[in-house]
Amino acid sequence: MRSPLHAWPEVPELARRSFRFSPPIAGIAVNEWALRRVTDDEAVVRNAGTQQELSIPRRLIGDVTRLEEPVRVVALLKRLEYSEGIIRPANRAVIEMPAAVDAPRVRAAHPAEVVAIRELPEPTPRWRRYLRVSVALGCLACFIAVYVFREGRSARVRRFSARPSRLVPDPPASIQLIPLQKR
Repeated sequence: MRSPLHAWPEVPELARRSFRFSPPIAGIAVNEWALRRVTDDEAVVRNAGTQQELSIPRRLIGDVTRLEEPVRVVALLKRLEYSEGIIRPANRAVIEMPAAVDAPRVRAAHPAEVVAIRELPEPTPRWRRYLRVSVALGCLACFIAVYVFREGRSARVRRFSARPSRLVPDPPASIQLIPLQKR
């Protein structure tokens, strides 16, 4: 059974010395690495030739050789490849669908392409769509009605719906009238 990376006694020594991965990571020319830091999920390593830092998931890192050689070897549990700035397994699994019971067995000349499988979201029910549209149209009708019957109405609508400006036919004698001045 493999011990976790942070519990290895070799981790402090790997931080001071360079090491190599076995098998080497495809897509990277120089296979000489230095350990930068170790977290619970990954180990960050720096390439000695290109000074490029990569993070490798801890679940893919195996044991370290105990030989007293100038360069130690760290085993990788899967073949890895580096492309487009990320590390991924070199051999990706292909899911093959089982054939129907009574269908003839036909073997393709070349392997099928790997296609990403994603789950499509469920379409919204039609009644919810109609409910949303009716609520939106009702709100719009309310806003129009409020605009028409409030202060911001046009002159034509104001003429027919406004109250008369004079509620009292003649002003009482106790109120003094202020003459309007022409400007």
